[in-house]
Amino acid sequence: MKKWIIILMMAACTAWAFDQSAALEFAQKTADDVITNVLTTEDSEAVKAKKFEDTFIKALDIPYIAKFVLGRYWKTASHTDKTDFVEAFKIMLIRSWSEKFALYKGQKIEFFDVTPAPNKNQYFVNSKIQDGANPIVVLWRLLDKDGQYKIIDVVIEGVHMATSYRNEYTAYLQNHTLEELIEALKNPPEKKD
Repeated sequence: MKKWIIILMMAACTAWAFDQSAALEFAQKTADDVITNVLTTEDSEAVKAKKFEDTFIKALDIPYIAKFVLGRYWKTASHTDKTDFVEAFKIMLIRSWSEKFALYKGQKIEFFDVTPAPNKNQYFVNSKIQDGANPIVVLWRLLDKDGQYKIIDVVIEGVHMATSYRNEYTAYLQNHTLEELIEALKNPPEKKD
């Protein structure tokens, strides 16, 4: 009996080591692709935005994140509103994260290890962006869907992307309709210089 317990424990450890390796590789490849194919190219901003969508946004599980950030409002939304919200949320993410990544000035991203998240089939990939004397701690929360990884959250210096959006949208929806939120995501007000 003890022999079987040891064999099962070894198999579990081997599977966990594989999950760690695959999750780390996914996060590293995603970051490398964004840096190589988007940030360090001489392409126009429009071309960079398209490449950014093809690399970073494709790595995200947009429907999963959209459902989370909409919270309780997801349950009462119509199928059409859910579909429209997912698309509007994606458009907002492309615009918002393209702007954030545009601030990239050649900093190096170092990946360290993987830790299990509290939820089943989810992992945190730990990394740091070396930015002078003060590295920025970044956690990539991944969801393992039958061996295919997707990013479901990015935590920068303790601030959860998904939770921030959820808090913002919950506050907005207390005084507006879901349709108004969708429209606001698609057509944000012009920024003043």
